Amino acid sequence: MGSLTLVVLLSLFLCRRQLNFQDHERQAQQAAFLSERERLEAEVERRTLRLAELARHLMSVREDERARLARELHDELGSLMTPAGPTSHAPA
Repeated sequence: MGSLTLVVLLSLFLCRRQLNFQDHERQAQQAAFLSERERLEAEVERRTLRLAELARHLMSVREDERARLARELHDELGSLMTPAGPTSHAPA
């Protein structure tokens, strides 16, 4: 009877030890998971800021190009209209 009690107590001790080990392992995995999650969230934030910066740059380039084309069109039309200026046939 004493040896059976000893075997049961030893089994309980080993079982508890295994559970503690698993608990520590789970905590380590949880910490690693949280660390990776924070790293990924920081990466998403960094890339979101970069995309916003690129979108602003693209809009600026687009507006500059439109202004350049408008000036070019204005100058071209002005140079075409200059020779057609007032004629001597215009009523006075």
